[in-house]
Amino acid sequence: MLRSIRKKYRGSPRAYVWPPPWEGPDGLRDAGVLTHVRRIGHRLSLTVRFDRKDYVALLDEWRPPPTIDALEAALSTMIGKRVGRLGEVEVGSAVPLPRPDPTGY
Repeated sequence: MLRSIRKKYRGSPRAYVWPPPWEGPDGLRDAGVLTHVRRIGHRLSLTVRFDRKDYVALLDEWRPPPTIDALEAALSTMIGKRVGRLGEVEVGSAVPLPRPDPTGY
């Protein structure tokens, strides 16, 4: 499950990647709806819509497993779902998303 993935650097009080540090209204954490998952280097960016506004959070880095491909795929299946449900996402059962061909073909 997403909520059991430990951060790569455990020196902070938050030892897990979920929930990410959200900046926004209180209702965002439960009632916000996941609209985008984007990879940025070795991290994932999540965009959540709440009260007709978009908010973005980055998941902290972690040591595999799961791979970033598996987590990206699992979270992508949750687009359109409420953020409060994301912590229960099973990561290992997701099929990795195809990566774009760097040559453009």
